[in-house]
Order: sequence, then structure tokens, then C-alpha cells
Amino acid sequence: MTPERWLPSREAAYVQIDGRAAVLDLGDPSALPVILEGTGAELWRDLAGGVSLDDLVEAQVRRHPGVERTTIVAGVEAFVADLARRRLLEVAT
Repeated sequence: MTPERWLPSREAAYVQIDGRAAVLDLGDPSALPVILEGTGAELWRDLAGGVSLDDLVEAQVRRHPGVERTTIVAGVEAFVADLARRRLLEVAT
């Protein structure tokens, strides 16, 4: 994985309540909010502070000790790629 740090994009607005997160790309008037629950909300909470993929994976390994690391890596990479594609995440500069 890369040492890049990811964080919410400058045009993303989000709110976190009761273990859920709602995220919206304010730069796209046609965008629908993305609602995250469970592991997705955990990952978003970590990402809100700016974090690397390695740090995300390590946090999930600690939270979910019964899940294989390769499964966690694949899930974290797919999650970050999806949110980046939706312009909700960007690489910290």
C-alpha cells in the first residue's frame, strides 16, 4: 500500500450521529448522500482525521480480530477507491 494520507474532500460535507455517517459532495448538485453504517462509519470516522491506508487497515485488524487481514485490506482499498471515485475523499496535500 502507499503512504498517502486520505481525508474528506474540500467539497464533501458530512455529519456523524449514533454510529452512522451521512456524506454529500456539495460540488455536484445531482449527488445523493452516501449513508455509512457499521464498518463504513468506522472507516469514515478514521478518515475524517486524515489517515493512510495502512493505518485504516491496522485499525480494522484491531477492531475485527476474527477477520483475515487479506479480507480487510481488500475491503479498505475498495471502500477508499469508491469514496475517492465519488469525490468524497482526496489525498492530503
